[in-house]
Parts: sequence; structure tokens; C-alpha cells
Amino acid sequence: MGKPGWLKAEPVGLPADPDAAMHETTTAYHLEPTGTDYGIAARFEARRLPGDRAWAAKSYRVAFERPGWSIRIDTRLEVRSTPDAYEVSWAVAAAEEGREVHKSERKTTVKRNSG
Repeated sequence: MGKPGWLKAEPVGLPADPDAAMHETTTAYHLEPTGTDYGIAARFEARRLPGDRAWAAKSYRVAFERPGWSIRIDTRLEVRSTPDAYEVSWAVAAAEEGREVHKSERKTTVKRNSG
């Protein structure tokens, strides 16, 4: 720890879909006065599905580390589009020192306007 670039070896949320077009980025920052490392790794995936459908996902891992303490927050947003609706799901999980301290998942369907 202690210098920018430490986050690059960390995974980004769930494993990537091998059939999806994908883009990944990482950013890291070290705040010297507090000894805190901040980092974010992000991945965007998209692919066409059979039957005029599509899928996209955006996954983030945000990491905060101070001497003797760390937390990771994983966020994932998925959208499936069909001719009739968007199916949206999202999840947030937090782990302190590798121990899960929070997890929530939700989903909704947004039907297309028939007018």
C-alpha cells in the first residue's frame, strides 16, 4: 500500500462475460497526510442477445485503505432490453478486511410506453 497503482491487481465485481464487448479502467490515489489510499476499478460490458434483446452491465469496485483498516464496495448495474421492456437490476456489497458487512440487491422492470 501507500502508492498510486496498488488497485490494478484487484478484481472488478463479478467475472466478465466472455462474449461481451468490454472496457475497463482503474484509478488510484494516495493521500499522504492521512496515509489513505483511494481507488476505483470499473468495467462496462455489452452484448446482443437472441431475439432483438441486449444486455449491458457496469461494475465498480471502490477501495479505501488506511493504515490498519480497509473497506471495499462493489456495485453492479445490469440492464436487459427487450422489445417490450427494460429489466434493471443492481447490487451493492461492502466488505471490511475481507468480511462482508453489507449486501443489497434489487430489480425492476420498466415497460415500454405503448403510446
